[in-house]
Amino acid sequence: MAALCNCGFRGCLEVFASGTGIARMMKEQLALNNTDISKDIIIETVTSESVFELYQQGNQMAISVIETMLNALSFGIVNLIHTFNPTTLILGGGVMKNGGWILASVKERVARIGLRSMIDPVHIFRAKLGSDSGLIGAAYQSFVYKNQLMHSEGIE
Repeated sequence: MAALCNCGFRGCLEVFASGTGIARMMKEQLALNNTDISKDIIIETVTSESVFELYQQGNQMAISVIETMLNALSFGIVNLIHTFNPTTLILGGGVMKNGGWILASVKERVARIGLRSMIDPVHIFRAKLGSDSGLIGAAYQSFVYKNQLMHSEGIE
């Protein structure tokens, strides 16, 4: 059974492809597998950043966790493309700040698992505003909504 998401449901993309999800999966792996590759890692100090560092160092547990994240994110993106048929997807958040290699890997996986006719026209980019992109976008959207409402009511 998938881990419980902060929203109360199970199996959400957030559980697998977020910074907190990455840290949680690594902590679970460490708790289950007390091996030589895990003995120097203190579970309480694990963060997504430390998992990415371990991944870059070739730690097998970290590789497994990051592969799970990349697969979940890729399948989530394919589901979005197959459902909504967008022309562009912009990926942001803390996980995406860990490098262009994530975007390259996700693009390769998406191309492999998605329907070519739907996947090929889609452009996938990393957000230029980094981990604050969602917050900035939400704030901007409220500004746009307010201006549209004022304009529609003749208020300048």
